[in-house]
Amino acid sequence: MPQIDLVLAAELLVVLLLMATMDCPSPRAKAAEPPQETPVPPVRWAAETDLHAQRILRLEKRRGAPAPQP
Repeated sequence: MPQIDLVLAAELLVVLLLMATMDCPSPRAKAAEPPQETPVPPVRWAAETDLHAQRILRLEKRRGAPAPQP
């Protein structure tokens, strides 16, 4: 009949309890954050990005491949 190592079981229990409480933000920390009053503006495309996208679409059109769907 196998026997349980009580010292090892106690160490594992302590480690389990420590791991369960790590990196757990407290409810008070969440409540203390001020609400965001100004909305974040949407990301705008740069002119270089638009030109690059147009080139890709033209190359796909020439190749006969279907254009990617957004």
